[in-house]
This record gives sequence, C-alpha cells and structure tokens, in this order.
Amino acid sequence: PEGMADGATAPADGGLILIGGTSASEALRDVNKLTVADGKVTLAPLPQLPAAVDNMAAAAIGSKVYVAGGNVAGKPSRQLFVLDLDNLSAGWKKLRDMPGNPRVQPAMAAAKDANGEVCLYLWGGFAGKHDGKQATLETDGLKYTPSKGKWSELPAPVDAQGNPISTGGTAATMTDGRIAVAGGVNKEVFLEALRNQAPDYLQHPIEWYRFNDNVLLFNPATGTWSIDGTDKNAARAGAVMIADQNNGFYLIGGELKPRIRTAETLHITLK
Repeated sequence: PEGMADGATAPADGGLILIGGTSASEALRDVNKLTVADGKVTLAPLPQLPAAVDNMAAAAIGSKVYVAGGNVAGKPSRQLFVLDLDNLSAGWKKLRDMPGNPRVQPAMAAAKDANGEVCLYLWGGFAGKHDGKQATLETDGLKYTPSKGKWSELPAPVDAQGNPISTGGTAATMTDGRIAVAGGVNKEVFLEALRNQAPDYLQHPIEWYRFNDNVLLFNPATGTWSIDGTDKNAARAGAVMIADQNNGFYLIGGELKPRIRTAETLHITLK
C-alpha cells in the first residue's frame, strides 16, 4: 500500500510474508501476506508487530514466522518474535533474546540440525552507537532450537585466509539442507566507519571497501563451514538470496559499495 524498504520477508503458507521496514517517514509495524494466483496479486493484512522493526532477519519454520534482531522501536535489538499463521488471534509473541550484542542486518535461514529438528541459524549483524555504548560488529553465529527455546553459539564464516566475514551478507537453505551465505562487508573497514567515520568514507572506489566475494556453505548437520568458491559479482551487501531447485541460488540487488546499489540478478550453481 505504500513505498517500503529495510523490512524482511519469509515464504510461508503459500505466500510471501512482508514484515515491517520503513516508509519514507517512519519505521513500520505492518505485516502483510502476498499471494499470486491466476495472475492476480492479493495483499492481506496480518497482525502487526509489537513494535516498529526494521533491518532485521526473518525465516519461517512450518506455519511459524520468526523475526530476529534489527532495530526495534528505533534501537538495535537482540529480540526474537514469532507469529503462528495457524493461530493469528495470538498475535506476535516475544521469545528468548539472543545472547551478546544487538544484531542489525543479520543473515538468517532455517534448516535441519543433526537431530532432524528445523532450527534457526543466524550470523553477523552490527549495532551503531546507542545508549552510551560503543558500536559493535559480530562475525559469529547463533542457533535457535525451537523445541528447547534456547540459543547456542555457532562458528563464524571465514575466507581462505582465515579472516572472519561479517554483517551485510545473505543466507538461504539449499535443496540438500546446507545453508549458502554470500556477500557482506569487510569487518575492519565497516567497524572503523561505525566508530569513527572519515569524511571521505563514501568517496572511495568499490574495491576499497573489500566486500566479501566468497560463496560459503554451512552444514547444519556437522556445524562446519566450507568455501564453494569466489565470485566478484557476489560481493554485495544487503542483497536477497533465493534458492533454486538444484542446489543453486539467485542473488538479487544489493550494494556494491555504500549508497551504490545494483539491480543485477546473479545465478550461482554450487559445486
């Protein structure tokens, strides 16, 4: 119904759940379900979020849609919310907070763990200066196990030189159950900008920002990472990843450097 950005989406219940974000003037609580049938697009309202949320991650497990991190009511958040599409009258429920620092713009996907339970897997995220606290940036990950209502730690993805890869990436679960992660900013460059941004920070060429060009795979059954390869066209922040039906994915949009975005769609077939 209006121009929106910085929200999150999750495919569920035969449609796409559009969650929160920002309009041109404010952060939003709105949630809608978009469906397409016989060439007709339908947008139906769902229960609003408990507070305005933007720059978060979202994923669905069955009929339950989860929202993690982002800015909640304008502040960097560690919160996790869930909406059961089979019980809309209950609205959004707050679950256990993520441990550690707030995580704005994390990457998240749902996949089966070694016990066969579908869990949430989340990496990265940052928090700007807030409430008198210094800016922070995360490279490690977290796993949320719904049956236990608990978070546990996950290793950080690293490049071939062992350097951790940080926020701004995107994730999706492949048909073989592994989670692909692509894109993201350089930890040192971005954290320095968060804490002490130089006047010319936005004026450098694309290569200076050293966005991640590694295509990474996380195996939730073993809890280990591997590098599928590198692709300079995948070095984007804030892109959207959508799995195909044959262990590959589409990478849509994103930033090539701060404030410079691309409309390009890239397809990558995993090894």
